[in-house]
Amino acid sequence: MKKLFSALACILLLLSLSPPASADAGPKPSVTVTFTGIEDEPFYATLLSENRSSGPARAWDKLSPYPSEDHPEDERIIWEKFVSYQDSDGYYFLQEWWDCTETHQFHWSYYPPEPFKILLYFPERDSFSVSFICERYAFHSFYRVNLNDGTGTEEHPLKALPTLNISTTLNRLAFGGRIALTILLELGLAWCIGYREGRHIILFVTTNLLTQVVLNTILSLGVGSPYSFAQIYLWAELLVFLLEAAVYAHYLPKISAAPQKKSKAVLYALGANILSFATGLIISLLFPGIFI
Repeated sequence: MKKLFSALACILLLLSLSPPASADAGPKPSVTVTFTGIEDEPFYATLLSENRSSGPARAWDKLSPYPSEDHPEDERIIWEKFVSYQDSDGYYFLQEWWDCTETHQFHWSYYPPEPFKILLYFPERDSFSVSFICERYAFHSFYRVNLNDGTGTEEHPLKALPTLNISTTLNRLAFGGRIALTILLELGLAWCIGYREGRHIILFVTTNLLTQVVLNTILSLGVGSPYSFAQIYLWAELLVFLLEAAVYAHYLPKISAAPQKKSKAVLYALGANILSFATGLIISLLFPGIFI
């Protein structure tokens, strides 16, 4: 059994040192901002970044020309305005912006900066409004800005209030559903191989509740990284297997009425995690948003 743990530890190390996969699979975090307190006045919005880049978005290096000559002249003017903005905290404009005149909303769905400021430009008055520094509070974060609350100057920044969107609730339901499905699958396998005592079920359920929190935390933090979703998922499942195998090998022989071998407990943990990994990977391919 020690050899098995050593081999798996080596696999984990190799995965952590392996180069990033080129595939850009899996869901990405996002920021959605909705504006109230404004009627027909045109305005544009962007997120300022603490860093010079976020995913493919980059701050202008002052050497490259305007990103595309195909853009209309009015868009070039807006871009130049945002580029010229000097933030008091040194935050950067990453050359992504939205016309919010009609929608009163924008959605940065691909590697939004973290942390960030919300910056607005009003062309009719040639003025800016900026928010305080914000951080994403969830994988998909939603904010509401009431433009009647202030001018949005550096001294009196706009307030960006986090809002609970229905998507956040659905994400929590999906999280609970994944845990319930995993527990049902692993309890079914346990029943098939003879782990049927009440103490077995309590141990499996308790352990799975803890390890599923670990697994989903790793997935939430890892999604959007340069590594492929499958690679992160495999690494996380291997870690969960090591944790569960250690717990089962230690406790199952002690709580079972009949003598139990530690090797059986380890093999059960391996089979259960292969089953849940395969099921989870299939679900993630069919419904990518389930892991947000």
